[in-house]
Amino acid sequence: MSTVSDKLDPYTAEAQNNDITPQQKILDLHTIVKSVSSAMLTSRAPDGQMHSRAMTPCAPQSDSQLTLVFIANNASHKFDELQNDANVNHPSIINLVLNLFAY
Repeated sequence: MSTVSDKLDPYTAEAQNNDITPQQKILDLHTIVKSVSSAMLTSRAPDGQMHSRAMTPCAPQSDSQLTLVFIANNASHKFDELQNDANVNHPSIINLVLNLFAY
């Protein structure tokens, strides 16, 4: 039975599928990352403020890669924030062409 939640967030419903292997889930994540136009990266400033920005994720370099990689200007404030607190949110991935959203 399909729910409204499943229709709005098909990625979460698929991720909860225990019939596929963890490696297949990783490869499916790679497919999503390769197909999206931007992902939201959120960092924390030294004063505790959260800052989010849309960034384009780089394609995975190996079949086992579990981290998202972004190319960014190292003179921007985001690098200061990451040095202060390297913990970032679970990125939201937005595909602006298909209007899909996952987190």
